[in-house]
Amino acid sequence: MQMGHDYPRLRHNWRYDRENRRYGFLLCENPISLLHRHGHFELGYVVRGEMQHDFLGVRSHLKPGDFYFVDIGVSHSYQATPDILLLNFMFYPETIDPAYKQLRSLSKIANSPTFRFSAEKIPLLARPSFHDEDGRLLSHLEQIQDEIQEKRPGHHQMIHTLILQLIILLMRLDNAQFREDLQEQPIMQKILALLGAQYAGNITLAGISRQLGYSPAYISRLFKKNLDVSFTEYLQRLRLSKSCQLLISTNLPVEQVALAVGYQNVSFYHRLFQRYYALTPLQYRKKG
Repeated sequence: MQMGHDYPRLRHNWRYDRENRRYGFLLCENPISLLHRHGHFELGYVVRGEMQHDFLGVRSHLKPGDFYFVDIGVSHSYQATPDILLLNFMFYPETIDPAYKQLRSLSKIANSPTFRFSAEKIPLLARPSFHDEDGRLLSHLEQIQDEIQEKRPGHHQMIHTLILQLIILLMRLDNAQFREDLQEQPIMQKILALLGAQYAGNITLAGISRQLGYSPAYISRLFKKNLDVSFTEYLQRLRLSKSCQLLISTNLPVEQVALAVGYQNVSFYHRLFQRYYALTPLQYRKKG
């Protein structure tokens, strides 16, 4: 799936409209992006190549036509093939309305007076990646890009309208499947909340099952169905993600970082970290 636009002109083309509401595209060809977060919303669309995207505690394999959406302040990272071409569209909540400056998630934007969508109906909340089945999303991004580059009369207003339409497109994604899964979402949210609170302890699938009153087999099925990973894989990704944050934000020795996120065996932590990030913890800290 190729775009018929001038890629070099996309680089660093943040734009400001007359009310200082920011939006823009950034073309990424770097095969590695370490764990980071942004002060803006980000939609990443794989145009070429493949990547392993670490987001929401899950590692997803993305191919051309796949994309993800990241809320403000949420950490993510990726490793990609050398031929990666990742199209990022970024915007701030005040791009939609200056009154929304403090809204940091798509669910809050969706529940705002502009859209009035019920927050629990948004599939983006629980899914780490999506696929642009018919190319409609890419076509919409191309329209926004064209307005930014050509600057025809009324382009500020047109871009604002296209961004509103973009958000509605995202809300509609996979909604039929999401409605089928809706009754399971509260259970999944409870499980993820427990893992988020207890990941540093001696947490197990059997222990979580006892706490919530569901069988291990049922919880395993929920993870596979909703996140396409096993319970153990999710827990490992969560712990490693937390350790990355500690490596960057503190001066704790690697051994203490490992213990702080639930790894009693530091050698195992080292091996696991290298397997996921192709770097040692110290190398990751230096690059960060």
